[in-house]
Amino acid sequence: FCFVFFALLKKQNKKHRTPSRIRYRELKRQLTMRQFWITLLLLTIIFQNSNAQFGENKNYRLISAEKYQVRIDRNKDVLLRRYIIVPAFDKNKKLIFTTNNPDSILIGAATLLRKGKSYKVWEYIQNCNQTENVNNLIAGLYWLSKNNYEKAHSFLLNVEIEKYNFLQLLLIADCEYELNRTAKQNAIVSYQKAYDIAKNENEKQIVRNRIKFIKYQ
Repeated sequence: FCFVFFALLKKQNKKHRTPSRIRYRELKRQLTMRQFWITLLLLTIIFQNSNAQFGENKNYRLISAEKYQVRIDRNKDVLLRRYIIVPAFDKNKKLIFTTNNPDSILIGAATLLRKGKSYKVWEYIQNCNQTENVNNLIAGLYWLSKNNYEKAHSFLLNVEIEKYNFLQLLLIADCEYELNRTAKQNAIVSYQKAYDIAKNENEKQIVRNRIKFIKYQ
């Protein structure tokens, strides 16, 4: 910024060989404001990119149930951004490797995927107890983050944990839509299955928003 300031100041001096103190202060003020807006723009871009992180997948966004509710309360857009709601995120990036609790495993995996550390989730998948059914959900999320909807779909079909049925059916519908975007009616039928078992208004709204999204694509 200093370089830009002095370059513009030099250019300005060529036009006005004897700039007044007022002119100098005005130019300084303009450059300061320009720096401010450029910095703000860069920070906004960085924040948006980090907030949207879901591995390599730019079509969907991971969000905690609490943060999603905040967006609803503040009337922020929840239509164009196709959210995948998880229970929460955790600061402990090693959580997934230190617990046998299905909820904690899901939170740990979601945290790593949101941080762009999908390789850690892959490490977990390769070494986890294959008899734990929650790991089908984790594998489904992992492949979804890699834009591999076919593999994600195959793992999600094997999830057999009742409390995750809504998330399972929602993600299966997402995969089926992505695998054949022209078959919108088939995708709507799949989303309806998730809608039918939704436990609250937020879950119903998520499905309605998905259907609205694909109808206007």
